[in-house]
Amino acid sequence: MAETGAVAPPEAARRGGVSKGIFAIVVIVVALVAFGGGLALSPTLLPQKPPLPTLVVGTNTPFPPFESYDANLNLIGFDVDLANAVALKLNYQIVWKDYQDFNALLEAVQFSGVDMAASSITSSGGVGAGRNGTMAFSEMYYLSNQGVLIKGGTAITCSSAGCTPDDLANHTVAAQSGTSSEFWIDDNLIATNKTPKSMVTTYPDVSAVLQALRSGTVQMVIIDLPIANNLASTSAGVLKVAGPIYTNEQYSFAFPKTTAGTALRDKVNSALDALKSGGQYQTIFNKWFSGT
Repeated sequence: MAETGAVAPPEAARRGGVSKGIFAIVVIVVALVAFGGGLALSPTLLPQKPPLPTLVVGTNTPFPPFESYDANLNLIGFDVDLANAVALKLNYQIVWKDYQDFNALLEAVQFSGVDMAASSITSSGGVGAGRNGTMAFSEMYYLSNQGVLIKGGTAITCSSAGCTPDDLANHTVAAQSGTSSEFWIDDNLIATNKTPKSMVTTYPDVSAVLQALRSGTVQMVIIDLPIANNLASTSAGVLKVAGPIYTNEQYSFAFPKTTAGTALRDKVNSALDALKSGGQYQTIFNKWFSGT
């Protein structure tokens, strides 16, 4: 990963060389060209650019507007556009790997299964401190909070100051396992005895979390606020956001905590700085968040 791959020899070469028939045709064509032009010049091969080094980037979908697929199964989103812009700045070509399980993505980073992860990964607070032991983080590129997603008509009310643990106590709740959403529930609802653990369900992928909410298995979902807002705005009134949970989480790209990983992290930081100072970052941000 993050290196130029070897180019395989042509199929004919592997089978013992160019056939006599093809060779004879080539000779005739070259002879005709030389005769018509009045010059006997040796054919010259044009120089070819070497392929760009590959950057393997892991992500976890669906998590709109950061990473998801459009109707044509193209990978899209804020993280996707930003990572692609970084790769372009550093002269890499990206190969994306989609992990449906967020924990599997983090393990891929830890054990160098990917060069970099771009997936709304929290790098700050207690969650970030725990992850710092097994991975390296780029500078922050997005500041986020948690959100409380419910079905319309669910009796959960939060104040204008945001949702508190008391507001959410003793309601069945779901979150994606391995995320800061799950850790918030552990620290603020279970550990404080406001909600018994039996009322909390975690799932490895977001689709299962949302299905639990839509089917009525749980009364609410704790999820990153931008995703909650996006889901509510595209659900035709089925889902709504009860309110934010102010956590001030920083999103960063994640790298293996190796010499190669930290060296790549430093390059990505330089690229991020250039994208911010050059205005490209703001253009990408405005595209996905309407300039808010």
